Amino acid sequence: EYGDLRQSDYYRQRLRPANPARGTAAGPIRRHFGERFVREITAADLDAYRRTRSGDTYQGKQVSAGTVRKDLTLLGTVFRMAKRWGVVQVNPAADMEKPKEPEPQARPLTAEEWAVLQDQFPPWIRSLSVFALSTGARLKEVTGLRWADVDFRGGFLYFSPEGKTARSKRVKMGAAARGILEEQDRRRREIGRATATLPEYVFLRENGGDFTAPRDRNRISQRFAAIARNAGFPWATFKALRTTAASWAEEEGVAVGETQRLLGHADVRTTQRFYTRTQADRTAGAVAALDRRLLNSDTKRTHTPEAAGELPVAALDGAC
Repeated sequence: EYGDLRQSDYYRQRLRPANPARGTAAGPIRRHFGERFVREITAADLDAYRRTRSGDTYQGKQVSAGTVRKDLTLLGTVFRMAKRWGVVQVNPAADMEKPKEPEPQARPLTAEEWAVLQDQFPPWIRSLSVFALSTGARLKEVTGLRWADVDFRGGFLYFSPEGKTARSKRVKMGAAARGILEEQDRRRREIGRATATLPEYVFLRENGGDFTAPRDRNRISQRFAAIARNAGFPWATFKALRTTAASWAEEEGVAVGETQRLLGHADVRTTQRFYTRTQADRTAGAVAALDRRLLNSDTKRTHTPEAAGELPVAALDGAC
């Protein structure tokens, strides 16, 4: 039964590895439960896995609460499907406790920080970064963009459904993105004249190869982070560009629903929680209301400044 679940299309899709070198996302689960059948696993076993996994380390660091949460979510999916297919009668993961979702760590770049940072980029990193920031796209979406996905005439970009939400995404092509694409198109034509073959992908390495392999995306992320550290922004990563895109859109008054569509989130709450300051801004209205009451109350107090030993502002100004 466990083998049947593992070989199902649904299960295999959920366990697609993010990096083949690290194995599938289900590796820790398989190592813990071994060859046990799904029907033999109890709620107590799942609690034991949560405790064990929370104490695990990876590359010298303790496994994060977010990673444990993803593992438990995967287990919940397995048992939900097992019950649906009649493999188990009761879902032991139905009321499983999960660690709280971690607070986002990346903060958006300010316009001033971005200006400093992009001046430090080599041309190939700058092109990738400007394009990502202008479209709100993930790094994998940027590096996986093909020329067939670019509609210059209509002014749209089509990102293939390979991201987290597995949905295709159409994004309006802005002036910044168009400028980058025109640069890449000139380079593509130069390569085509030299090799008699036009490249398929928009963004290419210095040797003409693409960035679609996981190791190439890791190289981009690592180089970006190193440049950011040297520029005085050790917290900035390539992923922070999505945070920045959402933050800047919010500052310009763009509705959160439109930003959600730009980022490709299935749930608007993800946009609100991870990519905008909505949570913090909810206190602004309350503080403003309290200020109005306090300030109005002060102005309604009946007293004479001179009687209270206070000098008019003009007098204070003259004394300074």
